Amino acid sequence: MFCFKSLLSSWFNGIPLSLKHNGTTIKSIAEAVYCKCSSIVHSVSECEVIRRVYSCCVFFFEVHGFLVAICSLAQFKLYISIAQDIKDIKVTQSRLSDDVTDCKTLLQQHSQKISEHEILIRSCQSNIAKIESNQTATNTNLEVLEKRLSDLESSVSACPNFDGINPTSESKVIPRAVIEAEALERLSRSHNVIILGIPETNNAEEYVNEILNQVDPVANAHRLNVVRLGSVSVQNRPRPVKVCFATPVVAKSVLRKKSILERHHIYSSTKITDDKTPAQLKELSTLREELKRRQTGGEKDLTIKYIKGSPRIVNNTYTSTKPQKN
Repeated sequence: MFCFKSLLSSWFNGIPLSLKHNGTTIKSIAEAVYCKCSSIVHSVSECEVIRRVYSCCVFFFEVHGFLVAICSLAQFKLYISIAQDIKDIKVTQSRLSDDVTDCKTLLQQHSQKISEHEILIRSCQSNIAKIESNQTATNTNLEVLEKRLSDLESSVSACPNFDGINPTSESKVIPRAVIEAEALERLSRSHNVIILGIPETNNAEEYVNEILNQVDPVANAHRLNVVRLGSVSVQNRPRPVKVCFATPVVAKSVLRKKSILERHHIYSSTKITDDKTPAQLKELSTLREELKRRQTGGEKDLTIKYIKGSPRIVNNTYTSTKPQKN
């Protein structure tokens, strides 16, 4: 830097200044400019004076591989100012680049959250559709129940021994309150199915889960509860298992597909039936006794089939729309 200081001193010799740089008094513009340069540019590789001075008193700086010619103090100060501005711009540019990166990260996070919200919305819409479907099924069942209620008033009272519901009554005319209670109980039990033949163990629910997966996996997803019925038998006979579903539609679906178990290599002896009320069990028992009596009397090809939800003794040649064998 010797040539640089000597050159500046030859330009501005004899002009006193009262400046300080790093605590040292600077007595000439040459020293002031040199100190300004050295305070801004900290490495020789960024600012190196080429030790050649031409006749026109031009000297050169090498900045990042380029030669910059300086012929006056004003031009030198302008160059130093521009160099400082460029550094400031680079710092600002670096900060802006960091801000852009942060914005992209936030945008990705928001996009992910939006996707998660869309999934939740679709799930809610699906659940709402299921609820509406269940509500429609419930309304349909109520309409059927209202229609059948009037039939029960006449048909149930005519059933043999039906007065077992009201043992103190000697009349075959059943009070409406009793018939309505029977209808409501049947509606409640229509949500259930009874599974027979599940071993008497503590993991009955696991058996039910496996059986329903074989019969109707969709219905298994709507299962609400699994309960053993009755007390443990002395003969170690397995107790029936009641399975409760969300709607009667699901229970009916399982009953329609129960014959699948007959072809299963493990559960072929397992039976699925509907959850009957005591009155229904008594009516069915009476029909079985009558069937046995008629078969003993010589009648052939008789069986019990459900017609419009009620058991009847019919000939095997009888045909109806999807009759259900007992």
